Amino acid sequence: MTTMERTELGQGIETALGEALAHVRGEEKLPCRVVDDPTAERVVGVRKRPKRARAS
Repeated sequence: MTTMERTELGQGIETALGEALAHVRGEEKLPCRVVDDPTAERVVGVRKRPKRARAS
């Protein structure tokens, strides 16, 4: 395979990036979700919680 050939993976990535750009431009509506951005106090609280042992 030469460097000029386009792979299926590369084409898929190109398609996905095109969809993302269209979404940002407002040309296409994609499903999305809003994620809560925790405050600094909540982050400190989570980090101070006791760690539970993982089952191996």
